[in-house]
Amino acid sequence: MNLNSYRLEINTIDKEIANLLIKRFNCAKKIANIKSHENIPIENMDREMFVIESISKIIPKNHKKKKYIISCFLNIIDQSKKYQICVIKGGE
Repeated sequence: MNLNSYRLEINTIDKEIANLLIKRFNCAKKIANIKSHENIPIENMDREMFVIESISKIIPKNHKKKKYIISCFLNIIDQSKKYQICVIKGGE
């Protein structure tokens, strides 16, 4: 494969990731509404640790890209919390 072939493959993967993130943020919106209604804090460190541990178990222990993948998920969690705050404040 050449550079353009790999870039086309990445473009396809990026579309899949974007669609999955849309689904994830749709769920985050529903969760934000429940948290707001039931006066539950946005941040839940136990839940965040559970998500990271679950993802970590999927990735083989010595996988060289593991720290980068975990970092991506930490960013997704952070953005989800920011989005939930926005939803609760009526910005969505």
